[in-house]
Amino acid sequence: MLAIRDSFVSLLPLTFVYVIAQLATHLPYLFLGDYSESNYGQLWLSTFEHISTISHDVFPLLLSACIVSQLTYELPSKNRDRPLFPSFLLMIYVVVNLVVASTVLGIDILEFSVKAMFLALIIGVASAEFLSLALDNPKLDLLHVPADSDTKLYFVMRILPAMTLILTIITLVSFLWLLLPDVAHPLDSLIHWAQGSGYGSWLLSISAVLINQVFWFIGVHGGLVLDLIANGTLFDPQGFGHLSSDWANRTVFNHFVLIGGTGTTMGLLIAIFIVSKKGLQRKIAKISLLPSFFNINDILLFGLPIVFNPIYLLPFIAVPLLMILLALGALDIGFISLDLTASV
Repeated sequence: MLAIRDSFVSLLPLTFVYVIAQLATHLPYLFLGDYSESNYGQLWLSTFEHISTISHDVFPLLLSACIVSQLTYELPSKNRDRPLFPSFLLMIYVVVNLVVASTVLGIDILEFSVKAMFLALIIGVASAEFLSLALDNPKLDLLHVPADSDTKLYFVMRILPAMTLILTIITLVSFLWLLLPDVAHPLDSLIHWAQGSGYGSWLLSISAVLINQVFWFIGVHGGLVLDLIANGTLFDPQGFGHLSSDWANRTVFNHFVLIGGTGTTMGLLIAIFIVSKKGLQRKIAKISLLPSFFNINDILLFGLPIVFNPIYLLPFIAVPLLMILLALGALDIGFISLDLTASV
């Protein structure tokens, strides 16, 4: 877990580029007047949109490379004289594994998606585990190339058995996956139970919050997970502009749960500014403040970090739950009302 968390932290420069590009894309350019609608203005915006997309799309690939680079030497080893592999060779090793795995499983690894993120996490950890196994097992040193030979040849020969093992397992798993029968949607039972209880909107809203927060806590984009499994299931199939007692509503979720970003971290930022007068946390809070006004808190999540940090687990889940309960309660008693037909 620590290696995975440190890998997210290592990718903070990429996260920072993404945040800057997102801000540049979505800031209201009212002061520019007609320039923002001109060809040059549109070119400016499309450039930042492209930077934002690219920085997100390469994230799973780089994450997997960071995990294998950090985890390979943190795993316990029987061999005290284990050689230090060059980082570039470890990156080539995990990239090859990812390319083959994504091709066999039909997943686009150069796309910021739930499947790509899960595959990157699994392949990163598995690559490190299998390489550690190959280095500790003399039987997997097939060619017995001495360590004092050409270093590149030695390292390549030690990596090949691990690569062969992991790619064989990936191929077998993919074939077994194809043989599995079709199963019902994993949320069907939950939805039927919630709607049958008469508290559908409450129970499904709570479920959506839990799914979002738990996945974000392990570094997987919770919003993408909800887009994949919850739209039309947990959330009202009729869309954003419909409020029902049987379904969760995405508009309510977005406006009352994502205050400052996932986890309602605007409150955490305020707390840091009040309590912490100096130090790393305050510096990260300063950098995260402007993006948080646009519900972008990636720097805060991976900079403190909140991801894989047990200290933040309880408030990270409990505060959004409290926010959705307060919002639903206020709607039920008529304290607030929503105009879901208005366009902004």
